[in-house]
Amino acid sequence: MRLGIVKFSIESKKSVKGLLNARMAPNNRVNFHTINEMARLTANTVANMDERKNKNIEE
Repeated sequence: MRLGIVKFSIESKKSVKGLLNARMAPNNRVNFHTINEMARLTANTVANMDERKNKNIEE
């Protein structure tokens, strides 16, 4: 996260599969029917880590 890169281990196949299965709708928005729980959890974790990193930089 320090370089803005997220790395996945070989054990996180479900997270990667969930992210790869996400699709866009014809109106260029995310099709939420294609987002599974693992993709949501991964996105929320990365966003939370990014917020914490930015908060630590400000302090």
